[in-house]
Amino acid sequence: TIVDEMLHMAYKESNEFYRKLNTIHPNQFFSALLYEHRSKVSGAIELNYTTRVINRFEMVTNKEGLQKIMEQLIQNAIKFTSKGSITVHCELVDDDRQLQVSVTDTGRGISKEQREKIFEGFYKADTFDQGIGLGLTVSKKIANKLGGDLILDEYYDKGARFILALPV
Repeated sequence: TIVDEMLHMAYKESNEFYRKLNTIHPNQFFSALLYEHRSKVSGAIELNYTTRVINRFEMVTNKEGLQKIMEQLIQNAIKFTSKGSITVHCELVDDDRQLQVSVTDTGRGISKEQREKIFEGFYKADTFDQGIGLGLTVSKKIANKLGGDLILDEYYDKGARFILALPV
């Protein structure tokens, strides 16, 4: 019953149409989200926010959907990093038509075999860790609903790096 309820929630969440638009200031939005997690990390983990976006820059997106994606990425980074750092980085790319936000950690990383499956529903890199393997699947679907994409940086090898790209 619990699994059925979770499946129903995940399905509803990933297929919900995000038409409510909000204006956000990315630097304030992302740094505040990261700051909210400071009590969840040990002293061995440094939380960093870096940006190449001016503070007054604003964009229109679905704040709730964006927050759900970022919460998932930050929580995963915390879950799989025991020491080192977690960095959220924000920048404009593609002639300033796309906002790119990365969440990078120095955790245990994702093996080549796991990389192909990481966005599949119910896939878990470690079956002993919490969760049922839907967080990244739902996050990718939300990113697509927002007109963007969520990918794993396959070239980063000092942990894991997820990149969220959204249209400005």
